[in-house]
Amino acid sequence: LLLRDVIDLETTYGGGPDAEIAAEEADAEGDDFEAAAVETDDDEDDEAETETPEPTGAPASDEEEEDDDEESDDDSEGEEGEGDGDDEDDDENEQVNVSLSKMEEELTEQVLEKFELIAKTYEKLHKAQEQRLVAMNKGETVPAATEKRYAKLKGEMVDLMEDVHLNNFRIEELLDHLTGLNNRLLGLEGKLLRFADRCKIKRPDFVKQYQGHELDPNWMERVGELPGKGWKAFIERYPDEIAQLREQVGGVSAE
Repeated sequence: LLLRDVIDLETTYGGGPDAEIAAEEADAEGDDFEAAAVETDDDEDDEAETETPEPTGAPASDEEEEDDDEESDDDSEGEEGEGDGDDEDDDENEQVNVSLSKMEEELTEQVLEKFELIAKTYEKLHKAQEQRLVAMNKGETVPAATEKRYAKLKGEMVDLMEDVHLNNFRIEELLDHLTGLNNRLLGLEGKLLRFADRCKIKRPDFVKQYQGHELDPNWMERVGELPGKGWKAFIERYPDEIAQLREQVGGVSAE
């Protein structure tokens, strides 16, 4: 696995948005130059049209014959120039490859140190998150010290990741993973909501009782005692299905 497969080399090395802006400005200047050249050519064409044309059929002068010879020589030189252009393109490609290799060589140690620090911080953050989930699954209040430590570590992780410029393909992979988790949660919670609908529980009431209590192990007992026949029927008709779905929701939250 190459470093370029994980991070954006050019941005990390120091290219970034400023380099893109500079490139766009250079392109704009090039366009202005080309436009000016086109206008000059048009003016020359207009002047040429106003000149009196020579009679047709006139014998070619010695100067015209010399011009023809020079054009033939220019064509030959042009063909040779095209061959040289191909060689120059190959040289440019080699220079690009060398520059990428050079960037990787210079950035590897720095990036690996950063990733090592991120890994250590994530390990601590994950441990704090597990402590929070254990308390939530028991229906207990998360200790203030745990919440404070979790918030502190999360802030440190955000600061560390701000200096990491991931490769676009890696970003897409992460987005796909998060989208998959979100879709799984939506599917599981959608099934719970459909069970509630069958028991004549209004959706706003279900959402109010569900959100913020996704990991509460005593949720079923609590909502089963709520006033109204709908909640009691909800728990009595689908106890196993509800328990299984909520367990799966807890599994997704732990990933």
